[in-house]
Amino acid sequence: MKKFTTLILFLASSILTAQVTQVLDINTGSGNSSPAELFVFNGALYFYADDSSGTNTGGEDLGKEMWITDGTASGTELFYEFRTGSSNGTIDNFFEFNGKMYFTAWEESVELTSLYESDGTVEGTLYTNNGFSTRNPIVVGSKVYMSNTTNFTSIGTNNALYEYDGTTFQPIPDTGSGFPQISGGHVARLNDTKLIAYMRYLIADDGEDGYIDANNSNYEPFLYDITNQTFTLLKDINPGAENSSISNLTNLGSKVYFEAINKLWVTDGTADGTIEIAAATNASITDVTNFYAWDSKLFFEGDDGTGDQLWMYDPEANTVTNISNISGTNNDHDPSDYAVYDGYLYYRGEDADDTNGHLFRTNGTTIAQLDATIKDIDEITVFNDKLYFEGDDGVTGNELYTLNPNTLSIDPIFEQSISIYPNPSNTFINVKGDFSETINYTIYDIRGRSVRKGQVVNELINHNLSSGMYIIKLISANKIASRKLIVR
Repeated sequence: MKKFTTLILFLASSILTAQVTQVLDINTGSGNSSPAELFVFNGALYFYADDSSGTNTGGEDLGKEMWITDGTASGTELFYEFRTGSSNGTIDNFFEFNGKMYFTAWEESVELTSLYESDGTVEGTLYTNNGFSTRNPIVVGSKVYMSNTTNFTSIGTNNALYEYDGTTFQPIPDTGSGFPQISGGHVARLNDTKLIAYMRYLIADDGEDGYIDANNSNYEPFLYDITNQTFTLLKDINPGAENSSISNLTNLGSKVYFEAINKLWVTDGTADGTIEIAAATNASITDVTNFYAWDSKLFFEGDDGTGDQLWMYDPEANTVTNISNISGTNNDHDPSDYAVYDGYLYYRGEDADDTNGHLFRTNGTTIAQLDATIKDIDEITVFNDKLYFEGDDGVTGNELYTLNPNTLSIDPIFEQSISIYPNPSNTFINVKGDFSETINYTIYDIRGRSVRKGQVVNELINHNLSSGMYIIKLISANKIASRKLIVR
């Protein structure tokens, strides 16, 4: 019974305030436009989407290509077709550098996904002639660093680290005699003069093997000193020829946090400072992933045996805290896709009775679910003081949605002046309060599903619901309140 009561209270707070609206049904009907890679630049929101129905692309299926929106349905349209026909343009890796927007997209002249630059106009969207595919470009100081994932070098391997100054691409300067090979584009900024990379360093072999691993360690964390142009192995985390399986390299302050062999690690760029986080290890937290740095703390997904929860590591206090504490028929909160706005961290998560990804937020202490009707939340981005994200209402497929966080606050007078009775109820309830406007209502079951909606007429709602617990949300203009309802 305690778990059940906790769930009801959690739903009450979660369904309290959210007003999620669809920007545009890009791929009309039940088809998915699957908006992804949302990126804000020069007063517009750019993203990758597909209108296979052709309704919004002149009657043709142009594949998944770049779109642009000002946040309105009329201002949402196809921006650029990179790959002719119905094949996808493969848009990815957005970043801003020297006042321009950069991203990777299909370039037909080289038949590869390559780097483009844009001033935000169709005419100003140009191929940079880099001639190779890349992963995870990052801006550090006055240059962009990225791995060359397609062009083979003279020693017969790829994933070399390159730098770009806005005009010229070149292999990263290295005073050594070997070849740095980056794994999966895993590179992060430590500061303006140093990078942390998950890689191995190959050198010439005197035998017949060509090139061998200089450190006999395979892929491990390395420091690259931009000023001295040197690579240094920080630590052989998984000794021997095995990889340390590093991912989620995330800069926070003067350090980089990362996952290694399913555990939480940190480095300050020195061997002695490359260590496993004892607070997380002592709490038996494993399977760490989906890192995000906010408010001088590290938020991440991890499992201490109670399921995949949202955790917070505070470097100053050296403590880890379970923020979500989800438990019920579903123990996995699975947080991801973070965005910060006005003192809150918004993210995708699962509730205690639902494996669909919904919209949540946290202030670093508690969490709240903001909506239970839109699922498969992804790609949360802040634009013009609103949140934009991919979601699915169960009818129109995965499309672009928006929520105004500034409407989430509750009007205290409205909240306190409302009452419903009888409660428990059989077939109807009375709604009492000082109303000067029309009151609409929606009733949700404990799974967050809308089961009845309408307008309060003469302070009366006839519901005829099955016995159980429900949440009723009452909306008057911009005022919102909710109450727990028990039906006998």
